Amino acid sequence: MNEICYARLEWVKTPARARDVCKLRQIEETLKEAHQIAERAGHRLQLADIHLFCGEALSEMGQGRALGLSAREHIEKAKVYAKDVSTFDDLYKSKDAHFYDGIEGYEMLKRGMTEKERIENGYFVAYQIAEALEKKLKGNLL
Repeated sequence: MNEICYARLEWVKTPARARDVCKLRQIEETLKEAHQIAERAGHRLQLADIHLFCGEALSEMGQGRALGLSAREHIEKAKVYAKDVSTFDDLYKSKDAHFYDGIEGYEMLKRGMTEKERIENGYFVAYQIAEALEKKLKGNLL
């Protein structure tokens, strides 16, 4: 996902005082491309990351929209992706009956993960970041 890395690099290369809606619009095409690639590939963690980046950038500016969403909407999307890790159907289907033996989390996916398990298994950090950004936004009119 070089696109999200490029968008982040462009953002941080810009001095804080010059970061505004115009700068965000300059990298929005890159963000759209990153989002489309991650969405097609089903990379939910990258999707959460893209929304976290947009939410943070908009929060920093205190205004605006990116990819058609406000900071709050991006943070909510990030939380949804953080909870929507994968399902049993997303797993590679092996013909070997013992292929999954010893693979941590396999049984959990097989029976269906709870929301708490989804957050705790691999996507906890993205969810926590989204919650921290959400707290930062509380009180703002974004």
